[in-house]
Parts: sequence; C-alpha cells; structure tokens
Amino acid sequence: MKPLLGKKGAGLGIKHARYRKTDGEKETVVEYDFDENELNRAAINIDATLAEETPLLEAPNALSDHQIKREVMLFMDQANRGPGKEKGRTGDKGVIPSISDKALPVYFRKSINDLKGQITKEVNPLTSTFVVDVLVQSVAGETKGYIVTDVHDAIPGDPD
Repeated sequence: MKPLLGKKGAGLGIKHARYRKTDGEKETVVEYDFDENELNRAAINIDATLAEETPLLEAPNALSDHQIKREVMLFMDQANRGPGKEKGRTGDKGVIPSISDKALPVYFRKSINDLKGQITKEVNPLTSTFVVDVLVQSVAGETKGYIVTDVHDAIPGDPD
C-alpha cells in the first residue's frame, strides 16, 4: 500500500476483495472496499498500531524508543511555512510539556490531511495551542523529537 499513499486518485484497481478461511467449525470471512482515503487512513493506523505493539515484542523491562501519545498539547516554538518534513533536518520545533520542557524537532507524518498545514495555515502557530497525536522518538530513554500523526484541534492564542 505504501507506494499508493499520498497520490491523488490512488487505487489498487480492486473494487472489492474477499478473504475466506475455514478452521473446522470456525469460518472467517473478511471483505474490503478500497479507495484513496481508506488507503491513507489504513496506512496511518497500521503504522500507529505497529508502533504501539512494538514494546510487547521486546523484553518486558526494555525501554521503548518510540511511543505514541494521544491528544497531547503541542506548543510550537519555531515554525516555517514550508511543507512538513518526515525526516532529516527541520526548522520546526515544539514543546509538549507532558513529555519534555525542551523545544524539540517536530516532524509530520505524510498524509492526505496536510498535518503541517493544519498547524501553520489557519492560525498563528507560535501563539496557538495544538491538540495532537505524536510518535515520541527517544534514544536511550531521552526524548529527541516528535512525529505528528494527527491534529485534533487548533486553539488560537491571543494576538498580543
């Protein structure tokens, strides 16, 4: 699915798919209808689910280097009007007080929802508060940055 993501008019060329499995008395039937929006939503949800399940596969006491945090408050410390980056150097920095008091790099998961645009186009990103889901990236237990996976709300700040 990944090569199709973010492409206008993306499709698998499949209108309908059906999977059927029978185990003795138990029968499982799964049916799918695909379109561009569902492909993008599925990819985001798959990545988020896999990121959440990763600690279960590790040793019980191991520290996870990646955690999903849902509906946390993000305050942008530095933001440009360019497109959001998913990796590499970024000029976008923000603070999520419930995780760290330091301004850390903020990346944006690519999606049809234009996550960075939701933060920079409608309100002043430096005076507003954003309610977001983020993938927290850590190295050896130290938070190094955030990847925004969803923007739930933008709360405009005072224009002072």
